[in-house]
Amino acid sequence: MTLENGTVINVTKRFPPCVLSSARKSFDGSKRLYTYCMRKYRTWLNQGAIDLPHDQSDVDSWLESIADEAVNNPRSVFYMYG
Repeated sequence: MTLENGTVINVTKRFPPCVLSSARKSFDGSKRLYTYCMRKYRTWLNQGAIDLPHDQSDVDSWLESIADEAVNNPRSVFYMYG
């Protein structure tokens, strides 16, 4: 994964704090929803269901996609009525 400043980092086991803090800042939702999305994202990443991120926007877009799925699913605790 390449950061904005051009630094290349390995995210196979753990995300560096700068990636997590940037993802949290750009995430539009509650802390609980962010934690749910990050857990699901890490699970998919560890299972090989998705590719390793190339940059911060990959992480952000996956988290947004997972959050969209959670808030639009009537069986989810994060379901938004209306």
